[in-house]
Amino acid sequence: SIHYTMGGLNINPSGEVQERIESIVGSHRRIRGLFAAGEVTGGVHGGNRLGGNSLLECVVFGRIAGERAATVKQSERAMFPNAKSDDGHSETNWVPVTIREVRNTDKKYGMNTREIRFNLHGSLQHSGLDIGQFIALRGQLDGETLMGYFSPITRPSDEGVIGILARSDAKGGPITQLLESSRPGSTFYMCAMGGLRLKFERERISFRGNEV
Repeated sequence: SIHYTMGGLNINPSGEVQERIESIVGSHRRIRGLFAAGEVTGGVHGGNRLGGNSLLECVVFGRIAGERAATVKQSERAMFPNAKSDDGHSETNWVPVTIREVRNTDKKYGMNTREIRFNLHGSLQHSGLDIGQFIALRGQLDGETLMGYFSPITRPSDEGVIGILARSDAKGGPITQLLESSRPGSTFYMCAMGGLRLKFERERISFRGNEV
């Protein structure tokens, strides 16, 4: 009999099952509302696995997938519901967000860069931001509050996640040290801010009510 197989469903760090696609924005896309954990999944251990990791895999990813699946019923469809009616200066409603994953993007976006993805409160929730609108991010390191400003690199319509591109060297500002010391599960506070704020409606682009 087969005790364990290394193959299986591909999942993202939130336990959502992914399908392969051919797209300029990536090679995988999550299947909406489908979660998996345990030996039905593959790729979690790399090319091989250590003995005894099977139960640990079920417990760790089972908890992650279960907690994320429980957010499907999130009533608020946008994390920043007032972002589109904001005056463009700031959004006073700071909301807590947790890091989902950190990706090294030195080859994709240039040296000393990282893509940091945060979970939205609901797995089917979107950010509520406009194209070109930026966000503020703040957290604490050794008792000091640090803040930085970033333009999301995920699309406003993307569900369950918002991603930023950050520098990993001193050029990224004081918040760089905080981001570099953080891990998946770390909590920050995020706020919608101003920016260019382009709107896409029925294949048309508008800015401040004028079509461009």
